[in-house]
Amino acid sequence: MSFKEQLNGFYKNLDGKAEQIKDVLVKNGFKAEKKYYNGHYNKDASGNYVMDYYPIPVIEVEGLCDIEIVGIHINISTKTSIKNAIQLNYENLSEYYYEVYGVVDYLSDYYRSGEDIVKLYKNLEACKETEIGFGFSFVNNTTADKILSVAVVLKENGFYY
Repeated sequence: MSFKEQLNGFYKNLDGKAEQIKDVLVKNGFKAEKKYYNGHYNKDASGNYVMDYYPIPVIEVEGLCDIEIVGIHINISTKTSIKNAIQLNYENLSEYYYEVYGVVDYLSDYYRSGEDIVKLYKNLEACKETEIGFGFSFVNNTTADKILSVAVVLKENGFYY
């Protein structure tokens, strides 16, 4: 199989997953649009952020979040005010793996699931930003209905994009 055929097959899978998620969101009242973007940052094996140059499908959910179909996982990027983040009941997010980071300084990590939640509160109180970013991560075979349920939780808890 040629490189082009392999690449096309890989992107066909990503695109199909993005379409499934977008369709479920739209059928449930969210305004969502699928686009392609590059320039996302991920940590390498050493824990350093590196930029990805290749484009991935991104579902823009108007006013709420971006859902990035990366290949081996699905990321949901959203934000909220620092005030809301400090007052948020994190039990509502406890079933998800997520990280908290700066919006202006998006390479500043404030929290990752599994760390002591007290660390998050201390970091938020010391933070100089007015908004704070949240990134949720799921395995690629997560269903569109599960992503829909996350979108509902985000909307109910004052997240926006």
